[in-house]
Amino acid sequence: MTINQTPQSPMQSQHDARVALLERIVDSALIAGHRHVEQFARLAALARAITNEHISSEDRTTLIGILENIAHHAELDATLDIEFIGGVRAGQVIGRLVRMAGRRSDAQNASAGLATDVNVTKH
Repeated sequence: MTINQTPQSPMQSQHDARVALLERIVDSALIAGHRHVEQFARLAALARAITNEHISSEDRTTLIGILENIAHHAELDATLDIEFIGGVRAGQVIGRLVRMAGRRSDAQNASAGLATDVNVTKH
């Protein structure tokens, strides 16, 4: 198998990094989606069991407690998912701001170099 040894351009490297990031985000979203489906399936099963007329009051109370516990964990999971996606987005925004500041600094340095008097010798 031959491996391409040609160096990647900064643009291609940045593109590859973005694609990898998006793939990780999609993977995380799929995992979260499967987890939520499982949690909702359990909640639905508990709701059906609770509405069963042949269940004792004591068992119904126990099932309601389990239902509340699963719902609480689902809420915590959803909060973590939101924080993860928000963190990724914040990282992207911060990275973009850093790159923009770097470009601005480069442009200022370049224009400062052009603004110097060509007749003045620097020692």
